[in-house]
Amino acid sequence: MCEVGLEGDPPRVLDCAALKAALETGKATLENLIISVQSYSWSDLWYEDPMPKTGIRGTLNSLRDFENLVELEIPIVLLMGMDPGGKQPLNRRLPRNVRSLCLRDDISPFKAYRWSSEAVLEVLHTFVRDRLGHYPELKALGLILNDNHEDAGKFWLAIFQDVCQSAGIRPKIS
Repeated sequence: MCEVGLEGDPPRVLDCAALKAALETGKATLENLIISVQSYSWSDLWYEDPMPKTGIRGTLNSLRDFENLVELEIPIVLLMGMDPGGKQPLNRRLPRNVRSLCLRDDISPFKAYRWSSEAVLEVLHTFVRDRLGHYPELKALGLILNDNHEDAGKFWLAIFQDVCQSAGIRPKIS
């Protein structure tokens, strides 16, 4: 476990620029990366202020130049932002050699979290559809949904499984 880019007393802001800078120091050898965002007080997590006192500041935006990264588990908001209306698709944010990708929705209790199951699946469907020329090594695609996720029903999970299986990718759901 590594606490990077946390500010305050107690630490309350995850600064993605600081996290990215810390990751950059080991990118030549980094092969597996699991990032999970946990909070002891979800009520403290607000993001609407551009310089929040609590929560997450910024995004990692892209890990594309992490050429040795083959296994990645990450909250979707750290790559794509709090709002699913981001301009850059997922397939431009990941390293080419990734074999296993798992998107998490750890912070779905966040007040400003706008990633519905439908929005996450739309991003994943586009990624799977466009991955052939970009991610030839991709073998597994995962989704970890928070228990509090409003619409994480069997319907969305079945769609996720169908999307993966139709592309020959092993789905992982937690």
